[in-house]
Amino acid sequence: VFQRLARVGEMGEAIFKIATNSLGGNQALYRLILNGYLIDRTAFYRHPSVDKTLIASYADAMHFDPRTMLYYFKRMPKINIRRELKNIDVPALIVTGDKDPIVSPKQAYLMASRIAKSQLAPIRGAGHLPMNERPERYHRIITDWLNKTGK
Repeated sequence: VFQRLARVGEMGEAIFKIATNSLGGNQALYRLILNGYLIDRTAFYRHPSVDKTLIASYADAMHFDPRTMLYYFKRMPKINIRRELKNIDVPALIVTGDKDPIVSPKQAYLMASRIAKSQLAPIRGAGHLPMNERPERYHRIITDWLNKTGK
């Protein structure tokens, strides 16, 4: 939601600034915004550490500078790193939620196709936060990859 608002002109920017300034002291609004990143809200909110995760991420979000975030969200879609991907010459694990509403899984597939030593690990039924929506699967992917690459 925020990324789209930041890119639709002055009205979107104004709404973005109001919304980000409204986050202070409003954890319900923060949860509402966070829901836009999730596909499986049930799994996310059912996880035993969800309260700790929400408290920590909310505390971090309170330190975001709305002007910096606005700049970042406006610039990010224009950044093209495709040419640099071929220069990555270390093992790389690319994890993506197969239903990520923020970063298209197509981007993960593109990265994997251009990084020689990469492994793509799409997580079915997950959105932008696969580590929270499918924590067991995410942990297994990371552990298996680390064991395989010897890192």
